Amino acid sequence: MKRCIFVFVLILIAGCAGQLKQTPLKMADVSDKLSEFDSKPEMNFVAKAGITYATTEMNKFDDFFRKSAAVKGTIVVAKGLMEHQKNLLMNLGKEINITDFSDIKKVAEELKSKKGNIAKEKIEPLKNCVNNMLTVKDLLMGLEGKTKELISEGTNLVNIAPNELKSDPKKAMTIPKALKDSINNLEGAGKEIPELVKSFTELVDLVKPIIE
Repeated sequence: MKRCIFVFVLILIAGCAGQLKQTPLKMADVSDKLSEFDSKPEMNFVAKAGITYATTEMNKFDDFFRKSAAVKGTIVVAKGLMEHQKNLLMNLGKEINITDFSDIKKVAEELKSKKGNIAKEKIEPLKNCVNNMLTVKDLLMGLEGKTKELISEGTNLVNIAPNELKSDPKKAMTIPKALKDSINNLEGAGKEIPELVKSFTELVDLVKPIIE
């Protein structure tokens, strides 16, 4: 019985040692221009996605983890804004009796052709969303290069971690694993970014003629 308890305690200690404190990512971490959405739950896409990053009380590691999480956050925000904009288009379409929403391009074209009959206040939400999308578009355009830089930075941190962390066995075990996980996530993001940039830009271009 005592042996079982001892083994259980060892497992519990190992489990605790494998945990790093997680800090929630904020919209402001993605861009300070999006900070207002930290207090708007319906538009706080990173909070909805539950994105967090490891914190270690060591600046060089914490900065990397935060920046890596912000890459994922940028992708999540971009997708969230796209979905939000499509919903706005469909809701406005319903108001002018559009019934077929199978092709968002056709919906946008019809809204464009009838925008003279649509009250300005009805178009304002589309305009506000486009403004936010333009902010995120700027981030997306440089995200692939930023991701490559972060992968390089993370690889370097993995290499120096044993020497940096030799005085703290717990961190020496948890931080390298977290670094490798972040690098894997960045590599996955890098593959996703080009197509996301394309579809995101296309949607912005679809909506612009409606709001101009």
